[in-house]
Amino acid sequence: RFAEPVGTLRAGLLSTSMAGAPRVTEVWIYPVKSCKGIRVKEAAVDSTGLRCDRVFAVVAADGRGRFVSQRKCAKLALVRTELPEEAYLPGWEPLDPDCTLRLTAPGLEPLLVPIQPQSHWPRHPTNVWAWAGECRDCGDDAADWFSRVVGSPVRLVRFDPTINQRFTEEQYAPGYTTGLSDGYPFLVISNASIRELNTYIQEKSTQEEEKRNEIKMNRFRPNFVVDGVPPFAEDSWKKCTIGALTFLAVKPCSRCIITTIDQESGVIGREPMQTMQKTRTGELLGFTQDRSFKRGVFMGMNLVCEESFKMEESVGSVAEGAPLAVL
Repeated sequence: RFAEPVGTLRAGLLSTSMAGAPRVTEVWIYPVKSCKGIRVKEAAVDSTGLRCDRVFAVVAADGRGRFVSQRKCAKLALVRTELPEEAYLPGWEPLDPDCTLRLTAPGLEPLLVPIQPQSHWPRHPTNVWAWAGECRDCGDDAADWFSRVVGSPVRLVRFDPTINQRFTEEQYAPGYTTGLSDGYPFLVISNASIRELNTYIQEKSTQEEEKRNEIKMNRFRPNFVVDGVPPFAEDSWKKCTIGALTFLAVKPCSRCIITTIDQESGVIGREPMQTMQKTRTGELLGFTQDRSFKRGVFMGMNLVCEESFKMEESVGSVAEGAPLAVL
């Protein structure tokens, strides 16, 4: 699907066998788009991704409902999310309707929102990039709470697959679905890639203060963090298995200014984008499938799960420690 990476990549300098047995070391879900994620031991895989991953989003309180992310409001990085285990573990269907998502933010009282979409919640227009549809509006209390975080009128909405589906890009993964992610249901990055990126920053960055602070994985918001593979090996994956499930590597993940936001403080810097613009552009990496890739900056690989194709129920799960095999 994608050409072998070229340019500044060092992936070819290490063999997979030298790096140890590939495995998933961390599994993450992000219940509210652009808010803090939750590291979990295991999560069920549904038709739209990991269960409870990016099923809520903050949107403008207008007729269009354009999504609001850290690109517009860095303070969303400070919103913590908490879920009961039964919300994302396999074997808990149907979920108790009283189960709630707990949200906290500096200076605000905690907010509790039902996890499951409620049939009495009205529909609200929702726009995520090129996708326009409708989601369930979570009510005035949630809207007021997030409006205080963002500093302008917004609504909290919940994706409801009984209202509409959202398909991934036909060019790269026709027929697969996702929720309120940027475009694909799963994202994988290796720890080796983050370590190598930090090495690049030390070598190339002109931001002396930022060079003293290691860039953390949470700026890239992956679902699966992998060990035992060379730096940037995921750039050239086409297919892999994680545990009992098979995943297709369909499109490298383009990056934006969210990676420059410290996820603990909400402070915006210049790295790692400044260094990635010198080392991780589509032109340098040999990504030629789309003209827009040339100047884009990439880190991580978007995946879809083969078993979830046109399925409505859970197809399995992914747990920390699951073996990964590149096919």
